[in-house]
Amino acid sequence: MSQWRGYAKGGFAIEFDEIGIDDLNAAERTRYRYQGIITNTVAYNDHESRVSKKDFEGLGTALLKSLIPKIADRLTDILGPKTTNDFAGPFLATSPFLKHPSFEEENEYRIVALCNRPTVYEENDERDAKPIQFRSRATGQLIPYIALYHELKTVLPIKSIIIGPHPNQSERQMSVEILLEKIGVNVPIKISLIPFRD
Repeated sequence: MSQWRGYAKGGFAIEFDEIGIDDLNAAERTRYRYQGIITNTVAYNDHESRVSKKDFEGLGTALLKSLIPKIADRLTDILGPKTTNDFAGPFLATSPFLKHPSFEEENEYRIVALCNRPTVYEENDERDAKPIQFRSRATGQLIPYIALYHELKTVLPIKSIIIGPHPNQSERQMSVEILLEKIGVNVPIKISLIPFRD
């Protein structure tokens, strides 16, 4: 129930086909300038098992070189050539998939899209820049974001839609049925059996 209250406000949950999502990610990577798109389950416990120590060997030296650039060349001669850039990939492939144990009930599966800014790319990369969208918060803060799969003009790989706990579940189900008919999507609609409490 806490997931419905915290995230859906008694609304809807959409179940996606993971293989279909992976296919869309491959299409995104082919068309747009991503450093990568990674999908994985989130680890809530035993974070050490998700981290390869070998991937982070030399990180301390790299950080020291970035903090004291005047002696970076001497440190490289003594401790090796790695820079902080060498650790960006392993860090970004690991850290977004680690979460505090108190969130374990979420049982989350994440997509992490490492998108380049439109003006930052390698010279021989002929892929398009991913369009950057913007939204604002009530505070006026401007938030850049990307809309995954939007420009691919394809139907999302939806497996089912679940109607959350609500006193008017049958009306909500009918509304979803009409919407799915309109957009030409035929998937099962499930009703959550969790009792509604206001």
